[in-house]
Amino acid sequence: MSLKALTQHTASGPLQDGQITVTIGEEQRTIDIRSENTLDFYQVVFTGLERENVIEIDFPNLGRMVYKVVQEFFAPYDSVELDRGFYITSHMNTELAVHELVEQEIRIVNTSGDMVNNGLVAVSVPQGFRVERGSLARLKHLGIIERYEMRFDNINLYLRNTAPGEVIDIVIAFRPAFPVDVIGGHVRVFDYYNPMIEGYLMPVGIVVR
Repeated sequence: MSLKALTQHTASGPLQDGQITVTIGEEQRTIDIRSENTLDFYQVVFTGLERENVIEIDFPNLGRMVYKVVQEFFAPYDSVELDRGFYITSHMNTELAVHELVEQEIRIVNTSGDMVNNGLVAVSVPQGFRVERGSLARLKHLGIIERYEMRFDNINLYLRNTAPGEVIDIVIAFRPAFPVDVIGGHVRVFDYYNPMIEGYLMPVGIVVR
């Protein structure tokens, strides 16, 4: 049904042959549009840009199209302000044996001065480790978190109504599946609807033998 709707949408505004030009500063990219390629996806990439930029898109009347602008950037940890509303500490054994149980003990303090109704704790899963789901279920059972979700490389924990100055202690258990020498244990806590209120915890080196 989705493909059918997409096809009908594009058929209602057929493309014409032409060219789109995207300009940022002194750099320019062009995209050749062909009428027979109605469902094609086009992408242009600009690198090494300034912090603020003006994007100009010369879009002649070629038919019905949509576009998206995506920004990616890297910031060294030394430049990151770690406490902008949440202060985070963590304790975790960083020298392990394969299959040895290790617990990451995380303490979160709301330093924002305000009630945070919808907090999110994003915990990175060290490469080569698996999460002991029972430790997450326990956090939910005790009411420390409202719910959790697991992804390939991180865990999201959802908090509700974190008062100013409130301290939240979270314990997550992992087991390394094979020998590795990695950087992990990174934690980010933020207000879901106001991500400027946030805190970071630096990753650490972890060795599994």
